[in-house]
Amino acid sequence: MQLHTPFASTKKCYSRYLCGGDCDDTGALAVLHALADKGEVNILALGCCISDPNSAPTIQAINTYYGRPNIPVGTLKDLGLLPGPFTYIKYIAANFPNTLKSGVNAPDAFKLYRQTLAAQPDNSVTLISIGPLRNIKNLLQSGADSYSSLNGLDLVAKKVSKYVLMGGQFASGSEWNMNQDGPSAEYVINNFPSNIEMVFSQMHIGSNISTGARLTTETPATNPVRKAYEIYSGIGKNNASWDQTAVLYAIRGLGAQWNLETNGYCYIDGTGYAEWRSSPDKNQSYIKWISQAQSVTAAKELGVIIEDLMVKFPSNTVIAFPVTSVSLNTTQANLALGTSFSLVAIALPGNATNHTVTWASSNPAIATVSTRGVVTAVGIGSATITVTTVDGGKTATCTSVNTYPPVTVIASSENVQSGEAVDKLVDGDLLTKWGAHGAMPLWVVSKYNYNTVRAWNKYSLTSGNDNPTRDLRDWTLEASNDSSTWVTLDTQTGHAPWNARNSTLDFAFTNAVAYTYYKFNITANNGDGDYTQLSEIQFSNSTSTGIANTVSKDFSIYPNPSKTELFFKSNFSGNVTYEITTIEGKTLQSGIVNSSSIAIETLKAGIYIVKIKTEAGEALQRFVKE
Repeated sequence: MQLHTPFASTKKCYSRYLCGGDCDDTGALAVLHALADKGEVNILALGCCISDPNSAPTIQAINTYYGRPNIPVGTLKDLGLLPGPFTYIKYIAANFPNTLKSGVNAPDAFKLYRQTLAAQPDNSVTLISIGPLRNIKNLLQSGADSYSSLNGLDLVAKKVSKYVLMGGQFASGSEWNMNQDGPSAEYVINNFPSNIEMVFSQMHIGSNISTGARLTTETPATNPVRKAYEIYSGIGKNNASWDQTAVLYAIRGLGAQWNLETNGYCYIDGTGYAEWRSSPDKNQSYIKWISQAQSVTAAKELGVIIEDLMVKFPSNTVIAFPVTSVSLNTTQANLALGTSFSLVAIALPGNATNHTVTWASSNPAIATVSTRGVVTAVGIGSATITVTTVDGGKTATCTSVNTYPPVTVIASSENVQSGEAVDKLVDGDLLTKWGAHGAMPLWVVSKYNYNTVRAWNKYSLTSGNDNPTRDLRDWTLEASNDSSTWVTLDTQTGHAPWNARNSTLDFAFTNAVAYTYYKFNITANNGDGDYTQLSEIQFSNSTSTGIANTVSKDFSIYPNPSKTELFFKSNFSGNVTYEITTIEGKTLQSGIVNSSSIAIETLKAGIYIVKIKTEAGEALQRFVKE
């Protein structure tokens, strides 16, 4: 491959790419485009240096993926030099977008190089080769043409400032790029203009740097470089990074891992045999490790640097990650007439491009659902709520939304003046609450006005929004059908404060009788001498409460509501990640939890879901951003 590079601090490069044989040449193109996206290089032209007609279209397909379809691509017109076909480039040329379709439609590479060089300022171009050198020999041996009155040697001497080659293995003398066309390699190395620095990146440098495995898991299927590695190396497997080293050095220089041997020159003969001789000096050098003792560590560091560039998304291309599934926070719910609750849709993966969903009710006369997933009971009966992703049409259902006539609630005490009346316990809103002044005991009675009552076997209690000492500690649940004779269904003593504010806990009990009245006798809270609070009560006989909170005893967040940060307490160990979504399930933030808090200052005011995931499971809580 050939490259051109630098205006000011930004390099202009033209490259001679192999695009055949090993897949590392496509990896080198990925590195080149990533550096171009960062503003470190301006790619002037690219050329294929073998005779396979699929190579030039493959280069253009990669350029197209990175948003640069108009970079000129030339090809070797000489026949017989590695004519192919090579499996992966044949596949990419046929299956990824490109306009060339065949090398027949590409210009002769050396003529393209002349045209490109003639248009550049003097001493402004870096030339990179990562394959056989026939195109460069043709360039150096070319005569004057309509682009320049200079012959090839003089044109290169005038325009090129540095020449970087992936080639040579001086310890043994034999290396693939040099051996494929020994006469061309001998001519180029022995006749290249001596005013231009020539730098070799030898085979053993790239052999020790492993990259490529992450391409198959971190980039989309539309990436032709990913496909090249999948076909050549296999999914999730690494490959050597020979060609990437030449590109990285040409654009970024030595870095912290390499040094240069500048004494001596490369001796080469017509077979491609090449060795390093200590004298005389000929403005040639080769890359070496900063020290042999540090070579293993340096190779690992460079592997990370190179692969980070290889998996970088194109800066001017929208990469779409499809939705693969969607789920709901509950599949069953019981809802009093006139009340509401929120369904939460979670579309996966978290980095899917489009998390938009639509909602539908099978029976809007019984239960309606808003565009935000808020379900409201408007009639008596049952309905199914379905969520559908706009991307891919993935669906999930809340199959049993059972509605019933309104519940009547009375209490021994309530704080009506502060808006904390007892009816807040059944309004479906986690952010309102019942509050009561006074000494214990306190009681709350719920009367369910059904035509057909149900036999509940579970209840859910949601904590209030402030001091945990106001949470319930000791209570009994009793039931009756005449409000005179009461049967004890559940007893709780010494219950600790809820782990989080506005969080929900479920309490199961054994029961097969349908009762009309349910009474909570509260005999102690968690230490507040004057005030007791509770946000929501809900009864059910299903496995789900219908309230958008799943709380782990190992996890709590505070403060809630919060303005800038969510702090959390947990007993989680190992890798812990988080995801913050809207009520509709759209992911807004995600990452690795590496401290005791998560910054939320960029979120708008509203209600959100925070999900903490560990190897052992996950916890889901709602929170309010003020």
